[in-house]
Amino acid sequence: MFGFGIPELIVLVVIFAPLILWLIALVDIIKSEFNGNNKIVWLIIVLLVPLLGAILYLLIGRKQKVDPKLPSGQIVNGKKFCHSCGEELNAMAEICPKCGVRLQAAKSSGTNPVLVVLVVVIVGFGAIATMGILAAIAIPQFASYRVKAYNSAAIADLKNAKVSVETYYADHNNQYPESLDTLRIQMDKDVEIQYEKTGNDNYIIITTHKKGDKVYSASSGSSEIKWKYKKDQDGQFISL
Repeated sequence: MFGFGIPELIVLVVIFAPLILWLIALVDIIKSEFNGNNKIVWLIIVLLVPLLGAILYLLIGRKQKVDPKLPSGQIVNGKKFCHSCGEELNAMAEICPKCGVRLQAAKSSGTNPVLVVLVVVIVGFGAIATMGILAAIAIPQFASYRVKAYNSAAIADLKNAKVSVETYYADHNNQYPESLDTLRIQMDKDVEIQYEKTGNDNYIIITTHKKGDKVYSASSGSSEIKWKYKKDQDGQFISL
């Protein structure tokens, strides 16, 4: 009716099975009773790392539940007695040795130290995983911003060189300089520049930053700046 094939059904199972498993574990924790603070601890684990926490709970945590239907025995002056026959029992006894009545082990007010270690490990793992994800996102972005900054430096130096060449042209009877050595151009130390005079009224300037990924060019008679990728040596310059 829905037009699902085997591959689609497999994808749906892969997507929704972890969610269903997580919900089962979460509901079971909420409606169950535990010793001490174990209920809160398991809730934290399952909420922090849903899939792994749910699996750990179903394998380990469910065994730590307390059955509220079973009597826990009577506590008198710190001692535990069978509620049926009055026999004194060990604090953790589950069956009265005298009458055979099944009892619930006495509830502990503390938290299972194994769970505490488990929470610390999972929280640490989650923190490391989160930092790894953030680093995987941030590092490429940072590298991209750096490359853009290098390219911007090459563009800025190209514009400065062009202004200096055009100023020289206006001050020297419409003659462009033979080289840039005669001009005082302040440039970034990592920007490489090429200048070629192709005639009395023509020139071309090319700049690139050592750590940039683009090459830029400008020529006489136009204010347009063109570019191409540095790795594309045989490519054509296109307008910026």
